[in-house]
Amino acid sequence: EHGHLQVDNCELAGWSRAAIFLRKGTGHHIHHNFIHHNQYNGLGYGVSHDVAESRITHNLFNYNRHSIAGTGRAGSEYEACHNIELGHSLSHCFDMHGGRDRKDNTTIAGSKLNVHHNTFYCPKTAVVIRGIPTKSAEIHHNWFHQSPTQLSIRTDGNTTITNNVYGHTNPQFLSQTVLPT
Repeated sequence: EHGHLQVDNCELAGWSRAAIFLRKGTGHHIHHNFIHHNQYNGLGYGVSHDVAESRITHNLFNYNRHSIAGTGRAGSEYEACHNIELGHSLSHCFDMHGGRDRKDNTTIAGSKLNVHHNTFYCPKTAVVIRGIPTKSAEIHHNWFHQSPTQLSIRTDGNTTITNNVYGHTNPQFLSQTVLPT
């Protein structure tokens, strides 16, 4: 619940709810970990946020329901960069819940997301933002091994998607902006 938690150089596995659950605080840094086998239908997160802000860098993820997730409440935000998602998952890899999930009659999906310079080997949708971030979401400079015709990112708006690479045999660059509806 306090700020500036640092988790580094750990192997975190076998948690049913979340290997790391950040309830509150800012300045958390989760880096250089192997976070895997945290699965439970409806839960099962590598790193989970309530009303917390973190930077998640240089981790190896595998076999989580969602490797990174947020409740989507205002103040829930993260930057995820230089991570590798090996691709075995019960669902999508990086997530931010929205108002529909919380049943609070809003479309709010956290405050801010910055997802960049990650590699996603997953066959399913890699990043899902289930509403509209109050500030913004930026998804850029990632490598999605899915082909450009597959859905790698799903969002409802206020999201900029730029300079990502799609596919593993003939990679293609694509960019788009999804504004609030």
